[in-house]
Amino acid sequence: MIKYTDDQPGRESVGQVITMQGHPEVTKDITAFLMDVRLKSEVLSEIEIAEAWKRVDGVSGTGGADEDIVGWALLDFMLGD
Repeated sequence: MIKYTDDQPGRESVGQVITMQGHPEVTKDITAFLMDVRLKSEVLSEIEIAEAWKRVDGVSGTGGADEDIVGWALLDFMLGD
């Protein structure tokens, strides 16, 4: 996504670029395995694992609990300073 700004009269437009890269190779099974390992090795607590599952499954079971954050970040990028 590219946003052009022309806030400096007499100068060429300045552009900003934002990119995103998903990781489809990190499946739910791999995520579950990694969270189980971290729980058993006490790197993460049961509370932290429960919170992590909210981000894997989401409230409706169709996406992560943070799914709106990306949309809002893109909107802020396009409309913000």
